[in-house]
Parts: sequence; C-alpha cells; structure tokens
Amino acid sequence: MPMQVNVTSKVNSKAIRREQHNGREHWVVPSYTLPANVVMNGGLYPASEIDQHYSGLEGTLAPLGHPQVNGQFVSAFSPEGLNVGYVGAWNKNVKKSGNRVYVEKWIDTEVAKRTDDGKRLLERLEALEKGEDVPPIHTSVAVFLEELEANDEQKAQGASWVAKIHAMDHDAILLDEVGAATPEQGVGMMVNADLATPLKANSGALVGET
Repeated sequence: MPMQVNVTSKVNSKAIRREQHNGREHWVVPSYTLPANVVMNGGLYPASEIDQHYSGLEGTLAPLGHPQVNGQFVSAFSPEGLNVGYVGAWNKNVKKSGNRVYVEKWIDTEVAKRTDDGKRLLERLEALEKGEDVPPIHTSVAVFLEELEANDEQKAQGASWVAKIHAMDHDAILLDEVGAATPEQGVGMMVNADLATPLKANSGALVGET
C-alpha cells in the first residue's frame, strides 16, 4: 500500500514575481525539488523513478499545507482536500533543471483573496517582495510511494530502503510547517527531516539553475 511522503524545499524569495495570466494578476513562486539519487530519512530516491513521474506535477493543485481529514492526509483533488487547502494556486512550467525538478506555483490573486488562508499567503508574498524580515515560504511535494528493500550497493551509500514512486498528488505551499533540509541537498522531508543525509556519490545533486 503506497504511503504519502512530503518532500519539502525552501523557496528563494528573490525569485518570486508577479505576472498577468488570462487577464488576471498572479503571483509566481518558483522552487526546485527532488534532486536525483538523493537519500532522505534512509530512503533513496532514484533518478529513474523521479524522471518517470515528475511531469505528473504539471497542472496539479498547490494547496496551502497538505490537506488532512481527521489527521489523515488526503488528495488535494478530493472534495475535502479542496475545501481545506485550495487558495487559487496550481503548479505550472514543470521541467528538469540540472539534477532537480523545477516547478512554479501560480496563485490567482482574486481567488486567494476569498479565503483567510489565501489572504495570509498574499500578505506573506507582499512582505517578502518588500524585503521584510518574515519567515520564508517552503514548498512540499506529496509523493505516494512504496519502500523497497535496498541492495548492498545502495546500503553502502546510506540507504536502508528505495522509493518506488506511484504518483505525485500535489506540491503544497507551506507558511508554517518547515521541513528541515541540509544545505547540500536543498530539500528535506517533513517527517524526521533531521535524518536526511547527503549522498556523497551524488555531490552534484543541486546542479542547475538557481
């Protein structure tokens, strides 16, 4: 049975911009995620698995936080997920950039203004745009995966299991929850993120645009 793992990365505030799209004002929040062959919390995320699934993020929703019902994660596309997480944001322009996945959050300003959470997001974006001292925004990909047993070579690299990805449901916007990350990887996991370890054999995990 696949489990949901949330892979979190910090947004470079200087890259946030405003765009007109479909005659409406949007905020655009770029970020990078899922470095190839990275080991996080003992799990190896093979490049082949990421390459097979990353394009599925295109057009997915970007809820504020990972939607939950009674303490259980749910799809951002479920009725409950929409009710608790939708702030007019979705994922666009997904591509590989070096060894990482690049994705942009497009946030419809008018739609975001309709909810308290959406207003809070807009306030944070405006504060970051002005250079105010406020917490950074993080993004977090919800990956549905199975944990497969690592072979001897993978164990030698520090992996105790290998991710077999089934799907990527959404890439959330985080204002409060912060997944710890190592600077070398630029990405971490929300659960036990302090256990994420750089894979020495993949020191170029963050090669790409910045």
